[in-house]
Amino acid sequence: MLLNGTFSLPDVFYLFYDYNLGLMGYQMMELSVSVQSQLSMISSLFLDAVILLIVFLFWKFFCKKGISELGFERRYALREYLAGLVVGLVLFTGAYVLCVMTGAVDFSGFSLEADKWLLVLFFLGYIVQGAAEEVLCRGFILRYLKESGSAVVAILVNSALFSVIHITNSGVSALALVNLFLFGVMTSLYCLWRGNLWGVCAFHTVWNFTQGNVFGISVSGNEKAVSIFATELSESGSLLHGAAFGLEGGLCVTVVMLLAVGILLFVGRRNHFAIYK
Repeated sequence: MLLNGTFSLPDVFYLFYDYNLGLMGYQMMELSVSVQSQLSMISSLFLDAVILLIVFLFWKFFCKKGISELGFERRYALREYLAGLVVGLVLFTGAYVLCVMTGAVDFSGFSLEADKWLLVLFFLGYIVQGAAEEVLCRGFILRYLKESGSAVVAILVNSALFSVIHITNSGVSALALVNLFLFGVMTSLYCLWRGNLWGVCAFHTVWNFTQGNVFGISVSGNEKAVSIFATELSESGSLLHGAAFGLEGGLCVTVVMLLAVGILLFVGRRNHFAIYK
């Protein structure tokens, strides 16, 4: 909204959306309530850039280290980011397929509500949001605690913090918190294995986007967003699909996360990976 003659962040997305629809002038009020709600969700994703800024400034001026030492080396950046996208897509799709096979969810085909510009904005927003949480947890906290003590403690603490910061989300359950903890462990191990943050940032982005905007499922208890496909959740399968919290609150994600953690532990034992190469 316009407040005191200044633009708020959602206004930027309203104008972008209006422009790309080919509307004439500033017609924000003509947008549907649903679209305005979606754009407000997108703006909240972009606001996580504040977390990135704070961590980067603290790292540079207090820790006196460069961004590359945080895990953003330029070498192989594109390769690592693309690999993270693929791994995230495969793992979430695996959890989704498990839900379909057990009858917990029903794949309903293409969604009539899909909007390409909203999808683009959501993906860009998840790039920022995913990177912010990974830089804080798997970047700063994991690296700082690893250098101060043991890798095991660093993994457990940052994963616990990652779980706790979602504790106020709508629909959260004990199983959801366990899965978020496992998500933190899995991405920590992936980060240790690959030696950078590019992959886990991409993984986090595509995990959330696939869940919310590809298959049309709530992301960590947030409102359902515009999506490419539609999914119906069965009432009897809530333990498997996580109910209102999304798949992260269900046993299918537990199975996938445990499998991924097991594979990464096996890889780690064979390769003796360190925190950053």
